[in-house]
Amino acid sequence: MSVEAAHVLYAVNINAASDVLIDQISDQNLDAGLMEMILGGAGEVYNRFVAVQGQAPRVGFATSKIKTALDKCGAAGLALDADNILEMFFQAVAEGGTREGVTSHLKLSVNEGLLVPRTIEAPHGGRAVLTYEGIATWDGTNDPVVLLANQTLPGTPAVDEVFTAGPVEINGVALTAIQNISIAFGISEMVVGGDGEVWPSFVAIQGIQPIITITTLDVLVLNTLDLEGKAQTASDSVVYLRKIAKGGTRVPEATEQHISFTIDEGRIATRTVGGSHGVPLAAIVQITPTYDGTHAPVAVDTTAAIA
Repeated sequence: MSVEAAHVLYAVNINAASDVLIDQISDQNLDAGLMEMILGGAGEVYNRFVAVQGQAPRVGFATSKIKTALDKCGAAGLALDADNILEMFFQAVAEGGTREGVTSHLKLSVNEGLLVPRTIEAPHGGRAVLTYEGIATWDGTNDPVVLLANQTLPGTPAVDEVFTAGPVEINGVALTAIQNISIAFGISEMVVGGDGEVWPSFVAIQGIQPIITITTLDVLVLNTLDLEGKAQTASDSVVYLRKIAKGGTRVPEATEQHISFTIDEGRIATRTVGGSHGVPLAAIVQITPTYDGTHAPVAVDTTAAIA
């Protein structure tokens, strides 16, 4: 048998009153979330019954278009509904050519559910990437993930938003020699079904506990923070993603095109310090933000200047 078709990833579209195309996709996936019931009896060797016990599908994608993505679905997630339908595409490849034309592609739509950011990884000098997960639920009519073949791809993808690790301030004081910034948004969700239905019909955010982890060559931070760490003071801690200038080097710090994450309550501690022969020692610093009763634990600004 020969290979009859192949597909590659494409952009993700949030189909709302005004569509938001999230391109610069580097990874996408569908997990069908199948749970099977397999039964036997009467002491027999083989099972005689198999059926779908339940199904809770999820989709995921990773993008470096972080500003556009966070502006649409920020640190607290986005409810998927009639105003915000998540569309993901498998783009058909043309045999002997490049890509197939219009009405040739597979579309996956999530009509109801929850889209949540999971992590940002931003290495020094490398491309920052934001990962998302979409939890699909049943809206009473449509399958949780609707599959449609022979579809046209929306929008015009571009590569015009690229970020890397930027500076970090801990309690108002610069932490230098940053090698990597990792942000876990810490969203836990409640997914519930009932009445013997195969699909869940309810999803909500159970809790949010973000964690920010910074790798630095400034191992003196261990002395600054002490062995047990310190509380977040009145001087905010700020973590930046620095924008890379297309065709150039970096966008100037005073230009409001960078991304900042600001923490005004919580704790900061050095988790580990170590390294191998021939390389500099590195410290892993963890910021654990908490809620002050008014502000979100992490305030995100996608139009920030680097102070």
